[in-house]
Amino acid sequence: MTDVTPDEFVMAWQVAESAREVDELFGKRQGWAACRAVRYRKAGVKLKRFIGKWNAIADRSAHLNAIIGENT
Repeated sequence: MTDVTPDEFVMAWQVAESAREVDELFGKRQGWAACRAVRYRKAGVKLKRFIGKWNAIADRSAHLNAIIGENT
């Protein structure tokens, strides 16, 4: 398969339900789409964020850091 263009990637990402769905759509290894999304966001592209376990952890970062502070 040829490489995925930025336009193809962004269009697929914006309609997908998960990063894994984008991986499968383009026949790429698991994690490929998530890594590409990080690079695009760093470049200023405003891709949507999928709701998942990592977002839940990020939402609780202050609480988790307080636990670390209490135990160090």
